[in-house]
Amino acid sequence: MEFGPPGRRAQPEYPFWWLQSDDLWEVEGAEGAEKRQGHADPKLSELRRVNAKGGFLQEVYDLLTVQPELVVAAARQLLDDHFPPSLHEDLAEAVHLALRRGFVSQGPARDPEFRDAVLNAYAHRCAVCDFDGSLGDRSVGLEAAHVQWFAFGGPSTVANGLGLCALHHKLFDLGVLGISTARELLISSRVAGSAAVAHLTALRGRPLRPRTGFPEIGDAFIAWHAAQVFKAPAL
Repeated sequence: MEFGPPGRRAQPEYPFWWLQSDDLWEVEGAEGAEKRQGHADPKLSELRRVNAKGGFLQEVYDLLTVQPELVVAAARQLLDDHFPPSLHEDLAEAVHLALRRGFVSQGPARDPEFRDAVLNAYAHRCAVCDFDGSLGDRSVGLEAAHVQWFAFGGPSTVANGLGLCALHHKLFDLGVLGISTARELLISSRVAGSAAVAHLTALRGRPLRPRTGFPEIGDAFIAWHAAQVFKAPAL
């Protein structure tokens, strides 16, 4: 519910049942469970009634027990394939997994020039709060956010980028912050906390545009973020 696409109710019984199709997982004791109408999987109440149990196949469990580094490697690959880096540690912590350093993703390499290009377009300031920290000649606490996530085909271009401080980058990737079609800052009405609400409400409606001469955020990228990330409705 916290990290998935907005507007879709999390159903824990869905992966519990359908992970079987990956040939890594099995469900036992569900033979007598009534299926959902028009579907091939049982109802949650039925899985509970028959006390169905799920887990890795024995050979998979034994392999992960003997080689626990495979757990971390698999987790890092899943994170790289499906989530932006700003959320990796939060997701790992949520499932009580300590990520070890040194794993190299097998996915496409990220463009090392993306950060500099985006921060230059946004004058080395956070587009949300104007934070402009630096240490010598290097910006600190500032990051380049993909509007449409890199893991989901978002290009590393200024038109798909947003210069943000670390805090607002995290909130943007969590769907607390969004972008309107007029390229103004949206705030999710689902955010809580009196100080947080006051802070974010004061920022609502800020224009999210780069300096003159740089491309604005593309319509397709804004639409993707609205559909896949932003926790609507907006304040």
